[in-house]
Amino acid sequence: MYDLILYHIPKCGGSTIREYIKNIYIKKGTPVEAIYISATQQDNPNIMSLNDLENIKNKKVILSHISNTLSKLLECKIRVTCIRNPIDRMISSFNHFELLSNSKQSLVDIYKNDKDKFNTFSQNILTSKEWMDDINKYQFIIVLENMQNDLMAIKTHLNVSENIKIPHINPCKVTKQYENYFILDLDNPIHDEMVKYLKERLKPDIDKYNTICQLKGLNHLIIC
Repeated sequence: MYDLILYHIPKCGGSTIREYIKNIYIKKGTPVEAIYISATQQDNPNIMSLNDLENIKNKKVILSHISNTLSKLLECKIRVTCIRNPIDRMISSFNHFELLSNSKQSLVDIYKNDKDKFNTFSQNILTSKEWMDDINKYQFIIVLENMQNDLMAIKTHLNVSENIKIPHINPCKVTKQYENYFILDLDNPIHDEMVKYLKERLKPDIDKYNTICQLKGLNHLIIC
């Protein structure tokens, strides 16, 4: 049985969370070689299929993009995942994945001129279809907008009293240099219109996000 599995949902602060949880377990005395962090090197792939399970059979802590479909096969003491305001996550996904593939793309231009592409992208990133089908299977759900408090709660639960600095890892730092890196400005009418449109397209994730925030008492983060 694994001690902890982090189901790392993309663009939810997971790179920072993985590093922080790794440091918690090192403080607890877990050997580094017993902690699996995906994609840190070529022989550490994400855990997305039955074949990948061979890579983690001798590990104790799994920190990875990992398919929810494998959840029932992976017995563990603590399951953790991370979520984010779905609109912000959609924008971050565009800035990271889409701009890396084509830096000339503009999110506003796609919204205005190619609704099919915009709709396909927004639907493809819905977390409710994969990781967030059942929130009750997770012992901890980290909300990006409440990350510090949520990470402290995990550290306390694991009986680690030492101070552990939260690292700031930003996978989007390359695309931030691009002209079309999108920054939301609700004073811009087209941005405001796009957000209203996204609230309908991302409604399943927004409903799940609002439910989790309400359960955690984070009412100020609920999306109206």
